[in-house]
Amino acid sequence: MSDETPNGTGSHAQSRDAYARHAAEDLQQAQAQARLLGELSIRHGSDIAEKTHTVWSGLAAEWAGVAASFAVPFAAASLAPYWKDAAQRWVLTLETLCRRGDACAAREAEGFTPVLAFDYEIIVDGRLLERPANYALVRIIPPEGTPPPRNDRRPWVIIDPRAGQGSGIGGFKSESEVGEALNDGHPVYFVIFFRDPEPHQTLAEVCAAEAEFLKAVRDRHPKSSKPLVTGNCQGGWAAMILAATHPDLMGPVVIAGTPLSYWAGKVGQNPFRYLAGMEGGAVPALLTADLGAGKFDGATLIHNFEQLNPGKTIWRKNYDIFSKVDWDSERYLDFERWWSGFYFMNEAEIRWIVENLFVGNKLVRGEAVLDDGTPVDLTRIDSPVVVFASHGDNITPPQQALFWIADLYESVQELRARGHVIVYTLHDSIGHLGIFVSAKVASKQHKEIACVVQTIESLAPGLYEMLIHEGDDVPTVSFETRTIDDILALGGDRKEEAAFAAVARLSEWAVKTYELTVQPLLRALVTPESPRRCARRIRCARSTHSSQATIRCSATSIRWRKRHGRHASRPTRTIHSCGQNACRRRRSRRASTLPATCAMP
Repeated sequence: MSDETPNGTGSHAQSRDAYARHAAEDLQQAQAQARLLGELSIRHGSDIAEKTHTVWSGLAAEWAGVAASFAVPFAAASLAPYWKDAAQRWVLTLETLCRRGDACAAREAEGFTPVLAFDYEIIVDGRLLERPANYALVRIIPPEGTPPPRNDRRPWVIIDPRAGQGSGIGGFKSESEVGEALNDGHPVYFVIFFRDPEPHQTLAEVCAAEAEFLKAVRDRHPKSSKPLVTGNCQGGWAAMILAATHPDLMGPVVIAGTPLSYWAGKVGQNPFRYLAGMEGGAVPALLTADLGAGKFDGATLIHNFEQLNPGKTIWRKNYDIFSKVDWDSERYLDFERWWSGFYFMNEAEIRWIVENLFVGNKLVRGEAVLDDGTPVDLTRIDSPVVVFASHGDNITPPQQALFWIADLYESVQELRARGHVIVYTLHDSIGHLGIFVSAKVASKQHKEIACVVQTIESLAPGLYEMLIHEGDDVPTVSFETRTIDDILALGGDRKEEAAFAAVARLSEWAVKTYELTVQPLLRALVTPESPRRCARRIRCARSTHSSQATIRCSATSIRWRKRHGRHASRPTRTIHSCGQNACRRRRSRRASTLPATCAMP
């Protein structure tokens, strides 16, 4: 007994010392991060003040010039066309908002079908599988005038992001990934999902369902090469997980605008990088899911996206409707069909995403494990991986899209030793949604990627950058060898990522505390009916989200339009012409008061 006690005491002492040491390190990192955030707040506050001053100074100067041109008699009368046009625009803008709200209510009533611009047929319904999931595989039916699929073309499978909205954005219009694949003769399949998840569904069930989809595609095309799989945004990491857990089913993998290395980035840029630490890690997601009786409302994710640029959300987006209401309202309404359609996740799904990706960054560290115990090791991916990122993407900056390569491989030599091929291509300016929505990007980058898939498969193992050169007739593509240092040269202090590790540990502690204190109480109080009433109020409170918060004036404005007609004018041109007319009247009046000898040339 006397021999065991000192050892036990020493063991406890060592544990206390280790705990104290880790706590001190975490505290130091937290203090350093707090100082950094303070410095960044001051820097961004100064930038905001400077830009605001510049904008308002310019507006003041412009308005002073406009006001001076009207400081003459009869100028006000010349403004009549302008005021008439402005009044008509207000009515038509309200009508457009009402149409958006009505369409949103109608789509919600029907369950939010995919926004695909193409006809399709369901091949495999994931809800009917042994491990059900709210996903389905559909075959895109080529529209009239499109050449039929060719036997020498591999099937192309597109996985859309499940990040709050519904599916279909990858085939939202004819000039899209789907359209380019059809024009190139590929049999095209699309992975869609339904609004409500299946009971007890986790990402393990989703991955298993997607594996069944690929098996079905291969059964339908036994003589073709393995399918080319494209994952957009959050669909990209789903494709990578699928490739890591089922490497025998996958052909080349194309990930567009996909974040994989969530701690990477430049200091002070890309607010989403800091969002988890500022909001308490994974706790807000769990709290939202508990308030939803076990379901996480996708409207919360869209709210975060919109807060990324409040000026655009509150002002610019609505002003664009007002200024372009005569010719751009239909495009706006088409986009809102997707943007305003909110889907749900189970608590287990959003928890895995937040803890393993957004906060924990476990996918690139080899620590991610699916809910059924399946480990996810990205180094098991045998297929070539093509990464499409953009310097203009503020949601998935190039560092988050590419630094996973440096996380997994110490050098290109290791990558080559494993026999892997990774190709990346960078756009200079396109935004996040434009990567997989823009017609120009679809007709250039996505088209060229499809054209050189066989070339990519024949490349020697290594890391390459795909460069697209504008030619006289058609673009040309070249592949330049790159190193890990070329990836890291994109910018960002990797030492700063240690602070994000501290945030992840703090999040784990906060989650455990939440599970022991608040969560049991909420689960006892929340009923299945509670989230419906709560969600309805939350969604209606956001005028950009719901028809219930929009003035219903559709019928009135349509009758007004038919009765009074519409004569569109350009406001800036109207003001300019008003000023010119006023100046001409002033010169004419001065000439009439001069003596005849002076008035003659």
